[in-house]
Amino acid sequence: MTEQQFDTPGPVRLDARMPAGEIHVTTGQGTTSTVALEGSPQLVQATKVQLEGDRLLIELRRKSVFSWLFSSS
Repeated sequence: MTEQQFDTPGPVRLDARMPAGEIHVTTGQGTTSTVALEGSPQLVQATKVQLEGDRLLIELRRKSVFSWLFSSS
């Protein structure tokens, strides 16, 4: 599991873009947002997580089947 934390003193808009899988969201009061990713190392590595203003983006960067089959990792 990989975790990333972001300082978010105000409300946050979640923008999650994943073709499949599960997303669990827990809300609460505070000034920090935490994103925890679980899955194969290749999928976790291919997932972009970043805070852009008040928008928290979680996006699986798409790769072709060809690149998955012949990747060096």
